[in-house]
Amino acid sequence: MYQTALERRIYYKAVVYGRVGIFATCFGAAIIYVTNGHILWVETFALMIGSIIGSSFGMQLAKKIKAHVAKILLRFITALLIMELILEMV
Repeated sequence: MYQTALERRIYYKAVVYGRVGIFATCFGAAIIYVTNGHILWVETFALMIGSIIGSSFGMQLAKKIKAHVAKILLRFITALLIMELILEMV
């Protein structure tokens, strides 16, 4: 019992350290991109608003459908996006 708790604690610490490292890397990259003027601000704000609306809609939808249906829906949408990318390349 104590071994399992210890392993779980070590796992959580590893996850936290990993997330801190990823955050630091992304934050540093963001600072460099902003200071060098490589950010398209209009597109950035449009994507931010779309993400907020989409995540809110997704959370409401997730409460109303079953997990099995959500998996199928996610796979279907992913397949559509992949096909769109392939068609754009042709």
